[in-house]
Amino acid sequence: MCSPTASPLKPPADCLGESPPVESANPALPEFTNPGLHDPICERIARITDLDRKRPALDLGCGSGALLKRLHRLGFTSLIGVDRTGVDFAANDVARFVSADLDMEPPSIPNLQCGLVSAVEVIEHLEAPSNIMKCAVAHLGPGGYLLVTSPNIYSVRIRARFFLTGKLPFFDIGADPDHLSPLLLTGIDKLISRYGFDLIDLWTYPSDGSHGSRPIARMLAKALSWFLPNNLPGDNLCLLARRKN
Repeated sequence: MCSPTASPLKPPADCLGESPPVESANPALPEFTNPGLHDPICERIARITDLDRKRPALDLGCGSGALLKRLHRLGFTSLIGVDRTGVDFAANDVARFVSADLDMEPPSIPNLQCGLVSAVEVIEHLEAPSNIMKCAVAHLGPGGYLLVTSPNIYSVRIRARFFLTGKLPFFDIGADPDHLSPLLLTGIDKLISRYGFDLIDLWTYPSDGSHGSRPIARMLAKALSWFLPNNLPGDNLCLLARRKN
């Protein structure tokens, strides 16, 4: 497995603002992702100084609508959630739901020019990950932002397990049966460039890679970090990109 230090994805100098206070109450709706992931996502979004919260925000693979609820608390006034089925969706008081299968084709929502499109733990479920980019291009206005997260295969812990077992955690080991497409940094770099985006930020959650690991695994990862690069230690890989004007 390639080292994350070899990735061509290198965010430019931080152009985000300082982190403002973000409400972190216990969410009323279930979050179908790593517990706590929505908090740093919303903190990053809150730091985008030129993001007009009156422009629509589109959440792909919205699940229950928990992230949409958080975006509403951040001041977003026009919210749309997309998922295959609305059986779990419970954010009708703040957002509109659109049923669509992202593996078939991007959802068509006429006259929708968003300031933000998010896809949290969605791209790994798709047979055609590029559909996330196609949807973002179709519905993001110039200067709009795309936020994508996916299981991180670049941490020392994951690379060590792959070396020892030949199996990839999050996909072969302890995997959601719908996990199909690991997010490769070289691949997403090509997609970001091809579809007219600039990378703004790249990080992992949690920042120290401690979440979801057994104590022995954390100790082993810490020891290996003395010898192997571990610039992306967390369980979730998070990217923020901006559509070029």
